[in-house]
Amino acid sequence: MMLPAGEPPQFVFDPNSELPDTPNYFLSCPDGLAPRGGRQMTSPQFEASVEKLARAFIATAPDHGMKLTNGSVGAHSLQFLARSKVFQFPDWVELKLMSVPDQAGATFCLFAKSVYGRDDFQQNEKRTRAWLRDVRLLTSP
Repeated sequence: MMLPAGEPPQFVFDPNSELPDTPNYFLSCPDGLAPRGGRQMTSPQFEASVEKLARAFIATAPDHGMKLTNGSVGAHSLQFLARSKVFQFPDWVELKLMSVPDQAGATFCLFAKSVYGRDDFQQNEKRTRAWLRDVRLLTSP
């Protein structure tokens, strides 16, 4: 029996947003869009349209144990449910895609958070970084 996933966190990508007080999340945003915290990275820029970047995230998500639950290529906002391989623990992954101001290309904000437990043992970060390597391959010119 799988643990229920509950409701997604619906994180607001804003420098003034409050981050969780438990180390069971990972955040990635372009400079200036994320609140200060320890479990985050700066989002890379891609030489691709927002739609191409969205298609790459959707196409590679299943390889990382994720299923699209809300959003579409044209919506620029995607929500995934991730489950760990062995115990099927649920994590929510929220993604907001955007154009890079004054440049050709796209970037994103991502918030990944475990539903259960106080610590995810960096699993959200590891999954995000592996996922980005695959997305980079699909969006390379």
